[in-house]
Amino acid sequence: RATNPEAWSDWKYQLLSDLYNKALTVLKRGLDNPIDIDKTIFKKKQHCIKKLTQGDFSYNQVNEIWDTFRKSYFIHYHESDILTHTAAIINQQDDSPLVLLYNDEKKQCSNIFVYTHNTDALFSQVCSGLDKMEVNILESRIIISKDNMSLFSFSILDNNLETFDNTYSIDKVCNNILSSIEEKTQAPKLQVKKQY
Repeated sequence: RATNPEAWSDWKYQLLSDLYNKALTVLKRGLDNPIDIDKTIFKKKQHCIKKLTQGDFSYNQVNEIWDTFRKSYFIHYHESDILTHTAAIINQQDDSPLVLLYNDEKKQCSNIFVYTHNTDALFSQVCSGLDKMEVNILESRIIISKDNMSLFSFSILDNNLETFDNTYSIDKVCNNILSSIEEKTQAPKLQVKKQY
């Protein structure tokens, strides 16, 4: 699939570009001089907390959430994602599952973020909700917080390999995921669709 000229997309371009830039950074630094992860996380947090506290959020609100997140969250997510996720979690008024769909202009895809209490069948329930919409899942990440909250994210495109831009389709995707989570049934069996 990757060698097919028609299969080339902005998403694949961005993946290869990121790989190239990260490899170049490592080679320039040298293998004997690795990146200081704690320093990188600190800089990300400082940048994000500055932006969040310039808005409607307090330092304490942000840190109360971040204190439950593991290092891997801050390593794997871009600052723009951290800002979006944190603001959405703070704005969540109750204990119900949070499902957020937003577009990522850099990666040319739509992102889904799910934040809720972790359960054994949760990942398959979320995937079942996505399967009903027949979306193309490009990437997924699963992180479980220190207080057993699930932070799932999916990079997706619609059937036309485009982002979700209208309110109706965004609401429909989010509602399908919420319905699948709230069913709390046994883990559904997912059908694997092979594309060649």
